[in-house]
Amino acid sequence: MLPRELPEDERLFELLKKAYVDARYNTNYRITVEELAALGPRVRELGDVVERVCKEKIAALG
Repeated sequence: MLPRELPEDERLFELLKKAYVDARYNTNYRITVEELAALGPRVRELGDVVERVCKEKIAALG
């Protein structure tokens, strides 16, 4: 999951939540290259966790 222990972690988490909505519905939404670079590894890690949990759940159902 995305860490939220440090103020910077919390800021990036809030940025990701805002981007989830605004990037889809607001044509004026902007994110800096630096913010995107900081979020990239965290989002990839989150995707890995989601994939693992889903595979475990599917395996348990089978």
